[in-house]
Amino acid sequence: FEDHWLALRRFGGKQWVDLNSLVARPRPLSELYLGMYIDQLKQDGYSIFVVLGTLPRCDADAADWSSAGAAAGAGGGPA
Repeated sequence: FEDHWLALRRFGGKQWVDLNSLVARPRPLSELYLGMYIDQLKQDGYSIFVVLGTLPRCDADAADWSSAGAAAGAGGGPA
């Protein structure tokens, strides 16, 4: 886990996505699962940093994450 990183980002102002260096693809997260996931990370002793403000737009903002395995924990995401 020495080089492991994890980021949770909201794309398009609506869809949260788990960007985890240990998995092959981004994973869409439901609002409910997002809260449970963050609670679990806190219980496991991880440091959590929050970035506020407007992030630059990117191609992923326009992606249809809902059709890419949007169930919590499902692999997938736009190709």
